[in-house]
Amino acid sequence: MIDMPKCDGSDPLGWLFKAHEYFTFYGIPEESRLSAVCLMLDGAALDWFRWKQRNHLLPSWPDFVTKFKLRFDPLIYVDYFGLLSKVRQTGSVLDYQQAFEKVLVNVTGVDEANLQCLFHAGLKSHLQHEIMLQKPDSLSASFALARESEAKHATWASSILSRPTSWGKSGQPSSTPPLLPTPGAKPTTAAPPTQPPIQRLSRADKLERDAKGLCYNCDEKWTKGHRCGRFLLLIEDEDDTDD
Repeated sequence: MIDMPKCDGSDPLGWLFKAHEYFTFYGIPEESRLSAVCLMLDGAALDWFRWKQRNHLLPSWPDFVTKFKLRFDPLIYVDYFGLLSKVRQTGSVLDYQQAFEKVLVNVTGVDEANLQCLFHAGLKSHLQHEIMLQKPDSLSASFALARESEAKHATWASSILSRPTSWGKSGQPSSTPPLLPTPGAKPTTAAPPTQPPIQRLSRADKLERDAKGLCYNCDEKWTKGHRCGRFLLLIEDEDDTDD
């Protein structure tokens, strides 16, 4: 024999469902259910029922169901369909599915296609688009595809993180040069620029070159735009004096 479902006022909707199934299974008609229901109640629920019965305030089983919900269901006036549309995935797909189903159990009169749309809309974006492209034909299929897609993404991410270090052509792992100098290493200094050869130019030599129109640096004629084939560092000899 199946045990009677008990209720102390918590989870009223779950208990009403179990009570209905119990009475249906044993073929107990509605007119006899009020007599049997007192055996299923404890605590606050039993106190409430006793007061209602003694004051003849429960004429029928449907009346009992309505008043029981008003007394113990904290969400009696909640729009469950609206609440369902606000459920969103914040953790795993399984956690989201369970939260969705917890509200879904109180939703009636909505076709499955609309329920699928609500479930898809609450998924994380990368899963949402992938599931919609596969066009599952039922809410159960949507649940399964979402879990499968999540597992696939997790496997892909794990393979990326565990990918081995790339190897160079020499068979050794490639390494990237350090951004900062190695401690203790001597800094590389640039070689000083090579100075051009030094040639002293006396005052007399300078005057002679001026007279011949020669370049001070080379023996070629000096013209505007002239470029020397070699460079010398000329130092004028100041010891020479004019006659």
